[in-house]
Amino acid sequence: GVARSYLAHLVLYGVLATMVQMNFWAWTNAGMYRLRWALLAAALASLYGVTDEYHQSLVPGRVASSIDMWVNATGAAITAAGLWLLALASKRLYPPESAS
Repeated sequence: GVARSYLAHLVLYGVLATMVQMNFWAWTNAGMYRLRWALLAAALASLYGVTDEYHQSLVPGRVASSIDMWVNATGAAITAAGLWLLALASKRLYPPESAS
């Protein structure tokens, strides 16, 4: 039903945001603690959700949904924020060793 569809959107766009954010972390040194990477990952995953809905409007038998766009963005934002908070918590629990 509808709830299952929304749950799928939340999870899939959360996975997309996770992949984007982890790629940013891999490209930067100690970048996982910076909020900007989480925000950018959520924004890019959300933008992809908008383009996906636009694409659906062009496919016969499919319709674009503004609610789906919001659900996509919500899944991306919650996941990116959660990953960032986990990174901060792990930094506090396991501080990096200083170079001697």
